[in-house]
Amino acid sequence: MDIAELLEHARLRADCVVLPPVSLPLARRDDERLPDGVREFYEGCGGAVLFAGQARELTVLPPDEVVPANPLIVGDPVEADAVSRAAYLIARTPGGDHLTVDMSVPRGGRVYDSFHELHGVAGEWPVVAPSFADFLTEVWEAPGALPYWLPESGPEGRVFPDAYDDTEG
Repeated sequence: MDIAELLEHARLRADCVVLPPVSLPLARRDDERLPDGVREFYEGCGGAVLFAGQARELTVLPPDEVVPANPLIVGDPVEADAVSRAAYLIARTPGGDHLTVDMSVPRGGRVYDSFHELHGVAGEWPVVAPSFADFLTEVWEAPGALPYWLPESGPEGRVFPDAYDDTEG
């Protein structure tokens, strides 16, 4: 399912809120760019709440809240770490945990589980989707009551690659 189709389905559901488009998020550094899937999403809407009131509820942030994650999550821009400094907040769970999207040119679009204890930790920071479009599709199509990236929700033994794994980027 492509992003435009997903947004149309979400607009028809009572447990989803799709905001009207307002602007695009901004990449802040010269070595970053807005991934295609992120651009397509924000051209079609201004953020969304998917599955409101359910355990798998997810808020895809408005474009003005898509900002570098390190200052918010770890309290420091961590400029020396090229991987985590390119991670921008993109979504939030009701419990306040974040998902981030990589805006770097070589890894652009990958989505990370940026739970505060995992964000930026080599060997512990999972890539939950190779692209933002794949992330939204997995969120939309995942069976079960919990977000698909949580260990207790998916098929037993599902392992996500690490953000620092060179084979992914």
